[in-house]
Amino acid sequence: MDSQGLQIMNIKLRQWLEHLGLQLIGRNHFNPKAAARDERYKISIWPGYSTSVRQHEQALLLNVDVVHKFLRTESAYDIMRNCGKNMKNEAPKHLLGTIVMTTYNEKTYRVDDIDWDCNPRSSFPYKGGECTYLDYYEKNYQVKIRDQKQPMLVSKPKKRDLRRGAGNIYLVPELCIMTGLTDDMRGDFNMMKDLAHYMRMAPDKRVQALIRFNKDLAKNEKAGFKNY
Repeated sequence: MDSQGLQIMNIKLRQWLEHLGLQLIGRNHFNPKAAARDERYKISIWPGYSTSVRQHEQALLLNVDVVHKFLRTESAYDIMRNCGKNMKNEAPKHLLGTIVMTTYNEKTYRVDDIDWDCNPRSSFPYKGGECTYLDYYEKNYQVKIRDQKQPMLVSKPKKRDLRRGAGNIYLVPELCIMTGLTDDMRGDFNMMKDLAHYMRMAPDKRVQALIRFNKDLAKNEKAGFKNY
């Protein structure tokens, strides 16, 4: 199969994984329903899979591995508030370049900037008119934003989105959960020791997880994997 065919198969695989209820975060898919919480460190651990379709001799090979995603229970708004009076200088150090997940639709975005002049009461073009972020989230997601003066996070569009004419995406910090572990967390020996059983699965448990994934994919009616 040529490179275009492999690309199509990987796109189909992504669709099948979504039929299984898995959430795409970055390049991998995770199961929010099977998430475990560790209250000691205020994090949520999402199990998931790293997948790809490759050419192997005369056939296609589905490559799958078990992965985990760590999501902190604190929001970007919490991070900003913890910076205190020096927020404008300190918040960018903690937020720029990080990946956040929105609580209302579980999509992930990279934080590229903070717009200190924009807040949830600001308006943006919407359906031929103007709409504030406050009204948008309440009407579309039934979410009420508490702090109406918080500055907005900015996520710049990727190259492929720029070609479609997409602009910057503005996010409400209050509605964005932090993902991944901080450098301080990684430097905490006790914490990393406690989380090691998630990051380093025993071989038998890894095999069990992969067998379960194969069965879920094969029996799902919307996933057409068995037809290929």
